[in-house]
Amino acid sequence: MFGCKPPVGKIEQLANPKTWVNAATQIFFSLGLGFGSLIAFASYNEPSSNCQKHAITVSLINSSTSIFASIVTFSIYGFKATFNYESCLNKVILLLTNSFDLEDGSVTASNLEQVKDYLASTDPSRYSEVVPLIKNCSLESELDTVVYFTALLPYCVLIIYLIRGLTLHGATNGLMYMFTPKIEQLANPKTWVNAATQIFFSLGLGFGSLIAFASYNEPSSNCQKHAITVSLINSSTSIFASIVTFSIYGFKATFNYESCLNKVILLLTNSFDLEDGSVTASNLEQVKDYLASTDPSRYSEVVPLIKNCSLESELDTAVQGTGLAFIVYTEAIKNMEVSQLWSVLYFFMLLVLGIGSMLGNTAAILTPLTDSKVITSHLPKEAISGLLCLISCAVGLVFTMEAGNYWFDIFNDYAATLSLLLIVLVETIALCYVYGLRRFENELQAMTGRALNWYWKAMWACVSPLLIIGLLFFYLSDYIITGTLQYQAWDATQGQLVTKDYPAYALAVIGLLVASSTMCIPLVALGTFIMHRYKRGDTAPVA
Repeated sequence: MFGCKPPVGKIEQLANPKTWVNAATQIFFSLGLGFGSLIAFASYNEPSSNCQKHAITVSLINSSTSIFASIVTFSIYGFKATFNYESCLNKVILLLTNSFDLEDGSVTASNLEQVKDYLASTDPSRYSEVVPLIKNCSLESELDTVVYFTALLPYCVLIIYLIRGLTLHGATNGLMYMFTPKIEQLANPKTWVNAATQIFFSLGLGFGSLIAFASYNEPSSNCQKHAITVSLINSSTSIFASIVTFSIYGFKATFNYESCLNKVILLLTNSFDLEDGSVTASNLEQVKDYLASTDPSRYSEVVPLIKNCSLESELDTAVQGTGLAFIVYTEAIKNMEVSQLWSVLYFFMLLVLGIGSMLGNTAAILTPLTDSKVITSHLPKEAISGLLCLISCAVGLVFTMEAGNYWFDIFNDYAATLSLLLIVLVETIALCYVYGLRRFENELQAMTGRALNWYWKAMWACVSPLLIIGLLFFYLSDYIITGTLQYQAWDATQGQLVTKDYPAYALAVIGLLVASSTMCIPLVALGTFIMHRYKRGDTAPVA
C-alpha cells in the first residue's frame, strides 16, 4: 500500500552520484568483476564455447537472483517496519492514557491525532509537558526505502527482458514492424480512440486515482511540474515496454515463420525424394516453380498441403489484452532457453503491476468514501475497505467462469471507454466554464505561488474539449456504421474465431455498464440542485 503513494521528493536520490556508485559496486561484487573468479571458472570451458551467450546468461541470472533476494528481504523488512510503527503507536497511546487519566480503549490508532488535538486545546499546560515525550510515529519513515523497490521492480524486470529480447533471433523484425507506420491504420478513427483509451488507462485519467494520490502533496507543491513529469514518465515507460514487447513478439513471429518453412521444406523433400539440404528457405520458391513445371500431376496433389508461410502475416496477427499477456507472450517464453526463469519473472511482474493498479483504483474509491462524514459515522474505515474489496472480488469472480473471457471483453470495451471520455469531458467543461478557469487560476496561484502558464489554459479551455468531442464523435459513428455491437467468439467446429452479434441480454448489460458510471453525473447534479432549491425555500423571508 505504501508503494502506491507517489514518491515525491525521491528523485534527488536518483540524481545523487553516490546512489549510482553504490549500485555499480553492488554489480561488481555480485558478478565478481575484477576478482578473477569469472576468468578462473571460464578457463574450464572449451575454446569453441559461446562466451558471449555465457556472459549474457550469467548477467541475467545474477540480476534475477538480486531481484528475487530483494523480494524476500523487503517482505521481511516490511514486517519489521510495521511492527516498529505499531509499537510506537501503542507507547504513545499508553502515555496519553496514563498522563490524562483516560479510559482504556478510548484512544486508538485511528483517532490518535484527534485526541491529541483535543487534549492540546482543553489542557494545554499539561499537554505541553507531555509533548516532548511523544514520539513521532511514521510508517513512511520506517518504509522509506521500500518505495524504491515497489516503484523500480517493474523497470528492473523490463530491463532484463529488454536485454534478453534484443538478443533473441528475429527481434529486429518485431522492432521494424513496431516503428514502421501504416497509413491506413493512422487514417482509421478507431486507432485514435484506442490510443486515447490507452492514455486514459495508463495515466488514470477519469478514475480519480491521480486526484487521490495528489491529495498527499503539500498545497504549495509544484503541481504543473508534477503533471509534466508524470506524463513524460508514462509515455517513456509505454515506449520502453513496447520495445520489449515487440522484440519478443518479433522472435515469436520469426520462430513460427521458420517453423512453417521447415514443414514445407520437409513436405517437398519427402514427396519428391529430394536430397536433404537441397531445399532451403532462400531457394524454396524456385524449387516450387521447378517442381510445378517438371511434375505437375504430383505437385497438384501436394499443393493443398503446402502452407502459405509469411513473416508479414505472422506479425500482422497482433493481439491485445489477455491474448497478448497469456497466449502470445507465453508462446514466446516457452521457446526460450531457461523458459522457467523467464516465466517466473514475467508473471511476477504482471502480479506486481496488477496489484499496483488495483491499489490505485481502490484508493480512488476509498478516499471520497472515507472522507465522507455521513458514511464514516456509521461504518469504520476498515469495514468500508473490507466491503469494497469483497464487492470487487465478487465481480472479479465473473471473469473466472467458463464465459469469463467474453465478460472481460464487455467490461474492457464498454465499461470504461465511452464512460471515461464522457467523464473527462464533463470534468474539463465543469472546471473551465462552470467553476471558472480564472477562479481556478487564482486559487492555484494562491496555493503554489506560481502563475498558471498560457499552455495549460489553452489545453484545458479549447484543445482538450475539442479532442475529446472528436473522439466521442468517431467512437459513436463507428458503432453507428457497424450497425449492431459484435464480438469475437471461438467456433470449435471451424477451429477459428468468428464474428457474432451480441445477444439481447448482453446489450442490456452493456447499457447498464455505460449508464452506471455516466448517469451519476446528471443524477448528482439534479439532487444538488433540488437540495439547494429546498434550502433556499426554507430560508426565504416571511412577508
